[in-house]
Amino acid sequence: MPYTGLFLLRHASADSDRESGLVSRVTAVKATCLSCERLVDATDSPDLEIVTGGAILYCRGCGTRQVISNAHFDEFLARTRRD
Repeated sequence: MPYTGLFLLRHASADSDRESGLVSRVTAVKATCLSCERLVDATDSPDLEIVTGGAILYCRGCGTRQVISNAHFDEFLARTRRD
C-alpha cells in the first residue's frame, strides 16, 4: 500500500532478513508528503530514523513525522515488485 496516512510512498529500499525474507531495516525512502506535497528523499537522519520494527519518516518542508512499520514496507515492496 503506497499510502501511509501522511505520506505517499514512491520508492523504498530495505535490507531483508535472510530466513524470512521480510524487511529488517529500511535503508532509503522516496515519498510525497501529503500535507505540503514536498518530495521527501530520505536516506538518513533526520529524514529517515530507524526504530525497532520500522522507521520514522520526516518532511523538512512542514515538519510532518510518521512512524511506518517494517510490515507496511514489506507490503509496499511486495506490490511494487509485482507491478
